Amino acid sequence: MLSEQRNGRIIYVRTLTPFITGVGLPHPIEVGFLWHYTLGVPFLPGSSLKGAIRDYIIDLMDDDNEKKQIKRIFGSLSKEENQKTLSNEVGSMIFLDMLPTKFPRLKGEIITPHYSQYYLEKEAPGDWMKPIPIPFLAVDVEQEFQIVLLPKRNYTEMDEDLNFINSLLPGILKIHGLGAKTALGYGRFKVI
Repeated sequence: MLSEQRNGRIIYVRTLTPFITGVGLPHPIEVGFLWHYTLGVPFLPGSSLKGAIRDYIIDLMDDDNEKKQIKRIFGSLSKEENQKTLSNEVGSMIFLDMLPTKFPRLKGEIITPHYSQYYLEKEAPGDWMKPIPIPFLAVDVEQEFQIVLLPKRNYTEMDEDLNFINSLLPGILKIHGLGAKTALGYGRFKVI
């Protein structure tokens, strides 16, 4: 397997709450959903996974040693830093797409904005406005996914970096969440 040959790690996770991915994509029923281009399953792109983990870790870091490690793993710490220095640092770790281990069970969800005219037309909100239910797809709870982390090359701190990310994943997955609508409680996972 690729992860074993490249000294990587496979981490299996299970959804605790419904998981949503790709809501900003165009779709006939207003809210998009991201399907893997060749496998036809819902997934989270590796770039989104890397960004979510990086953002969570950056909020926790307090000393220069941690900053060096994070910069080594993720490359530059922010897009602004990348643009200022014109650097293209990408980091020492590859985050592959988060894929389900088998085709996951999907479910229909509904969000009902009560003041859509206020958001669209800047009209003052009031009780006379009609709520408009918007259906969308989500991956159901208790569905299994895999996260694969690969080092770009063998280097001295490789195991330390893999263990660092692995140790923080349970918190990231349970507290921060992945995918869309995490502020509403979606996209929570547990490591299994």
